[in-house]
Amino acid sequence: MLYLFLALGAQVINAGVVFLDKFLLTSKSIVRPLVYVFYVSMLSGVAVFVLPFGVVLSPASEVIWLSLITSVSFTVSIYFLYNALFSADASDVAPVVGAVSALATLFFSFLFLKANLSGNFLLGFVFLIAGTILMSYFRFNRRIIFYVLLAGIFFALSAVTVKMLFNITSFWNGFFWSRLGNVAVVLPLLFWSANRRAIWQNATASSFQTKFLILGSKFFAGVAFFLILLSIKLGNVSLVSAIAGAQFVFLLLFALIFTKRFPEYFYESVHHFHAIVQKIRYGISFSKFHSDELKLDWKETYLAALDDLGVKKIRLSAHWPNTEPIDDKFNFSELDFQIAEAEKRGIEVIMAVGRRLPGWPECHVPDWVQKKDLADYNREELLEYIEKVIVRYKDLSVIKYWQVENEPFLTFFSRAKCGEFDEDFLDKEIALVKKLDPVRPILLTDSGEFGTWLGAYKKGDAFGTSLYLYIWNRKIGPFRYPILPAFFRFKQNLTSLIYGKKPSLIIELSVEPWLLQPIIETPIEVLQERMGLDKFNEMINFAAKTGFDEQYLWGAEWWYWMKKQGYPEHWERARKLFGSPQTF
Repeated sequence: MLYLFLALGAQVINAGVVFLDKFLLTSKSIVRPLVYVFYVSMLSGVAVFVLPFGVVLSPASEVIWLSLITSVSFTVSIYFLYNALFSADASDVAPVVGAVSALATLFFSFLFLKANLSGNFLLGFVFLIAGTILMSYFRFNRRIIFYVLLAGIFFALSAVTVKMLFNITSFWNGFFWSRLGNVAVVLPLLFWSANRRAIWQNATASSFQTKFLILGSKFFAGVAFFLILLSIKLGNVSLVSAIAGAQFVFLLLFALIFTKRFPEYFYESVHHFHAIVQKIRYGISFSKFHSDELKLDWKETYLAALDDLGVKKIRLSAHWPNTEPIDDKFNFSELDFQIAEAEKRGIEVIMAVGRRLPGWPECHVPDWVQKKDLADYNREELLEYIEKVIVRYKDLSVIKYWQVENEPFLTFFSRAKCGEFDEDFLDKEIALVKKLDPVRPILLTDSGEFGTWLGAYKKGDAFGTSLYLYIWNRKIGPFRYPILPAFFRFKQNLTSLIYGKKPSLIIELSVEPWLLQPIIETPIEVLQERMGLDKFNEMINFAAKTGFDEQYLWGAEWWYWMKKQGYPEHWERARKLFGSPQTF
């Protein structure tokens, strides 16, 4: 089993190398991927000079041919890999290349090595590859798909042929001739004047730092490759290739470190990030309830969001205390105003109904209900209120979704204020809305960080997730969740695989500070520290990588409040985000 630990150690190193390669390729330190391929292959030949004396033998013809096939396959594979990294994210490219390589290695091993694999091995192999694939969102165009497929196939061919090489000669002899083959394969590139010019210009124009990073990257790549070769020599080449999927875990860890320092290179490929953001359909959540908390004129705030920000999608909440402040006495004046103004401007509306709706304290119940036992509140009254809302607005084309409750399956967060979660009653709420409006889809939501998504995704016609990064815990203070966009892609891919494709969106992208006291009682310095413009941009960038093409921002009332305090930066940034054409 030593070979498995060697392969795992190699993937730790390779994860760091991939991030460094990504930096060099996207920072324009390397003008063309082909130039980088030349450097990598030439530097790999340096390893032959550190071999112990006397371990290299004159090669037989079979050793020469296998070494050349290995070298050609390896060189072609890194060429396509670097082209993919040049145009897409490392966290997207690496898992797909790894999965393709593992599957192709299995095929080539059966074809050339006559490998026989047990049923248990195959089952574990399938799960490993499936998990690797689920980590990636496949946010590729045809050209990048072409690159990653060929990179994976040629990596596999290289791995299998080097195993065949080790089967007929010693490890050190095979290592020497395969590394020397890398040099022989790329030297013909110098026959073309354009290649010579590009290689020379990059060598002379690059800074000392770039040269140092290239040498450092290739040194560690050499160490990783040596460990992989040794593990291939000692063990099963298919399993060694499959362990490449573990590289993605280490990529996540390195990303948590490097995205804060170099977000333009590691957060999103600068070549296509703007295009991705421009394809996203943005909206906001608006709440009279929240406007009142900030002591704002809620109508002024709402109209500013519609006209000054220029939003085209909005989520409104029919909070029960505002809608039915007195038993059987309904107040629709505020919602009527919001719906009418949205309708005038052709704005799509998501209307949220239920006891648990956006905003603290999670469950919003009128005073006349709170006087009863909260654990046994009058559910018929709740269903009556929901019915009144649906019937009043169901004939309006402006309504896109009915959202029933908010994150109902996130029970640990709301138990103190909402009591125990009753899934059967949630089903009754959903059934009631479907009965009253059988045409319009129902949106169910769940927590992005803690929810499994399975219950909400299964029950709803559409699914919405929240997305929070920066929170404030009473025990440990403010902190950032240690997650990356791939976490959301994995959950999205898994749920859609189980229950099929459904419309899915980010319903609550938090760009408002998470605090332990009311906003209006918090110093501006603390508000800026908890959600400054840097964190605002980080949230937008992060969400753009999750793969959701419809996203509703949470915090518009706060941006307007900050503007009224003389700090318009968040509001102005949002104007650019919602404006047309968008500028970044």
